Amino acid sequence: MNFLTKLKWILGILLIFFVIVATNLVDRNSFSLVKESVATIYEDRLVAKNLIFNMYKILQEKKLDAVTAKPFATTELAGQQKELNLLLDRFDNTKLTREEGVIYSDFKTELENLFALEKNEKIMEVDNAAYLKQLSVLERSLNQLANIQLEEGNRQVSISRKALNTVDLFTKIEIYLLIILAVIIQVIIMYNPKKGDKDNLRVS
Repeated sequence: MNFLTKLKWILGILLIFFVIVATNLVDRNSFSLVKESVATIYEDRLVAKNLIFNMYKILQEKKLDAVTAKPFATTELAGQQKELNLLLDRFDNTKLTREEGVIYSDFKTELENLFALEKNEKIMEVDNAAYLKQLSVLERSLNQLANIQLEEGNRQVSISRKALNTVDLFTKIEIYLLIILAVIIQVIIMYNPKKGDKDNLRVS
């Protein structure tokens, strides 16, 4: 095998190597997007949705007690407040969109207002209209947060699908390119201009 043939083989192998590396980089980036989207759907959306549901459930318990004129037990209120604060601490660790952050900040402020009302025994026992109104405000905020979880979850699913479609597309392109390169390399290797020149000289 002469130097020119060796050079052709090296160039051919390098071309194939370049195509494989380039497509693998695209695939790796796409799979990273899928992995990140799946993690986001679970950690920041499903977990957040569950936290919202648990907070909503506590607020419903409070509303039921107020509507049925059940005597408010200080220990029960303290337990509910503690549970809500624990849920808020966990929700703080999730990634929030800008809109979600604004709604969540307002929710925490309104929740503090609710806790302040609960400390006022006269309002709680005589006229709980303000208390029920405050609960409704909090419920609306939780509904908004729940809707955002659904929207963001759908967005992440869409990102994952696009990434997987990209992987599929580049896999097909890689196969076609490798076939084309294999043909080109065979032509380059088999082509021998010197032999053709010698044949022309013999004819003349």
